[in-house]
Amino acid sequence: MSKSSSIAISSFFNLNHHMGTVEAIIKIHFLPLPFSSPHVNNSFAWTPALINEFGIALGTHISSFSFRDEKVYVLLFSSCLVVTQKKKKKIKWYITSEETGLIPQPFRSYIDQMRPMAVVPALIFGFFTPLILGYGLVTAFAFALLLGFMQAGAQTINLSSPYEAQIDIENNKGYRPTPSGRIPPKMGTIVGFSYLFIATLIGITLNFSLLPFLIVYAFLAASFTVKPFYFKRIFPANIIVEGLAKGFFTTYLLGMITHHNFLTLSIFMLIWATALQSTKDFGDVQGDKKYGIQTLPVMIGKQKTQVVMALISISSYIYAFFAHLPLEIFITLPYPLVTIYLVNKRYKVMENNLGWFMAYMGIPLMVIFSLFFIKMLGV
Repeated sequence: MSKSSSIAISSFFNLNHHMGTVEAIIKIHFLPLPFSSPHVNNSFAWTPALINEFGIALGTHISSFSFRDEKVYVLLFSSCLVVTQKKKKKIKWYITSEETGLIPQPFRSYIDQMRPMAVVPALIFGFFTPLILGYGLVTAFAFALLLGFMQAGAQTINLSSPYEAQIDIENNKGYRPTPSGRIPPKMGTIVGFSYLFIATLIGITLNFSLLPFLIVYAFLAASFTVKPFYFKRIFPANIIVEGLAKGFFTTYLLGMITHHNFLTLSIFMLIWATALQSTKDFGDVQGDKKYGIQTLPVMIGKQKTQVVMALISISSYIYAFFAHLPLEIFITLPYPLVTIYLVNKRYKVMENNLGWFMAYMGIPLMVIFSLFFIKMLGV
């Protein structure tokens, strides 16, 4: 779609300047979702097949109007769907809102599936930690891409699981790409493994000895939400696997590509990250309980979970003391405790609670802080 037509469509939504060009109001409905639930918001249940089937009865109004040589269909809800068809060529479709503007919908779906708020901390970790250790921009960019694709692959595979889609619907997250029908489970899984394959190529280019670790990471990513393993169902395997992936592997791989022995720091980060993994479970109790997912909030309640998380966090600092890591690390102790306090509050970042966001961002911040003192003190 041209820039001028995008402006015209935005004006149509926000200023109603083009109401006079509306040709008709037609009715459509949404095809059945792969998973049925009363919690699904059907306004998100769009698939490419449906877009080619205008006029199938039931429900939501669409406005259509012509702009230049394009036929534009507008679904009237707050985060609006725009479908355009240029003569008899292939239909293009977009999601638009005041925040996002016009974004090609298939592209946006795959971005959403990798959960950018989880990938960004990996990119920060990968870029800044090599620089602190004296390596150049090439290594920093390569390591950032490695960790970014690793995280994107794991998230995409996990969220493409049909089991996870059922739980998402129960937890009022039917808008996500797989439960909404925008990304089929098989396609999402293929894309997720493609990300992991790219990560593997980058990793062995940096250091071939990373290969066994990347294979183990791929196994954990694939088996976390896939039967027969389905580690997410089993406590404490669910938080330990995530702690390994986000805390241990990232730090240990950094040591391998920069030729440092970071085993002690990696174990500290394993405990530190494991302590905070339950932050993501506080908003999912309803679905997790229904489908037998053994998370701490499901098993012992939210308040007791906060106590357990705090004890595990404190134990990571006890380990740091006996492992002779820089004592300056203890300055950061309030960070996980504040994170745990905020996790049960009604503060949100995107779809998640503020505690979850702080837990994910805390991993690169902790390692960057630790490396600064390790290098400064020559530990």
